[in-house]
Amino acid sequence: MKSLFYYISLIVFILMIQNSVYSQMNFPLQVGNKFVYYCVQGYTYPGGGSTDRWKTFHRVLKDSIFNDHKYFLMNAYPNQADNIWVRFDTISKSILKFDSANTCQYYYKEKLIDSLGMLSGTANSCSSYIFDWVRIDTIYNKIGMTKAFHRGGYSDGKLIQYNSNFGIISFESHSHMGTYGSDLYANMTGCLINGIMYGDTTTTYINTISTNIPKEFKLSQNYPNPFNPITNVKFSIVKAGDAKVVVYDVQGREVQTLVNERLNAGTYEVKFDGSMLTSGVYFYKMVVRHSGSSTGDFKETKRMILIK
Repeated sequence: MKSLFYYISLIVFILMIQNSVYSQMNFPLQVGNKFVYYCVQGYTYPGGGSTDRWKTFHRVLKDSIFNDHKYFLMNAYPNQADNIWVRFDTISKSILKFDSANTCQYYYKEKLIDSLGMLSGTANSCSSYIFDWVRIDTIYNKIGMTKAFHRGGYSDGKLIQYNSNFGIISFESHSHMGTYGSDLYANMTGCLINGIMYGDTTTTYINTISTNIPKEFKLSQNYPNPFNPITNVKFSIVKAGDAKVVVYDVQGREVQTLVNERLNAGTYEVKFDGSMLTSGVYFYKMVVRHSGSSTGDFKETKRMILIK
């Protein structure tokens, strides 16, 4: 029969391992850091369903000191409102956002998003997330700890995974009511951390609408328009060529390249995320260069309006 000392020693050993694991957790916040995700959202409804695919990104825009802490402004933080001030507390291993209304009683002018130091099976008091598991992962050739938080079940719940090197590496949400449902899955494709690029950081996913040869080259009007902050740009290519779609501001400065690759004949669509831009008029231009055609290059420009 094992002694009481044995069990006490075992408990102490387990706690030491847990503390060692949690001490490695981190959320990389620095101005310029960017996190890119590939998203797939499926919809179900009576008689059918549909699937939407796109890329999105979260970027650390700037930092500032207030409320006696240093915060970082991020656009479109997963499962949170756009453009939030957030910080990572290295002592508690908690991710906190600034909240002047102080809706969570345990923090002064802050709300807890997740605690990377919480123990297995426990829940944080502000977001209702429960720590699910921890494991060692090798991502982009870097070994790090990954922790998962979940809330609710499959029919109405969320799952978010943090990695000690790269922050949020995946998140998903599910919402079902009767015969209607929505399932979102997002996985990191790449990131820019402290000036070092990992994986694929391109922010545009080109969705192939049709491989049928269209009757003409065409750059369609974006929809919705006006938009806030995401809109769709659809275009058609008659013959394989090097396609480029670029967004410009009213001064003619390049804002973002949506497409820059060789495409076969067909109809395509991309999403443009203007969450980091100010309200105003923008222009998007498509240029297609193809060889062996008497029609030469195709160029077309259209206007879009961002209203926030």
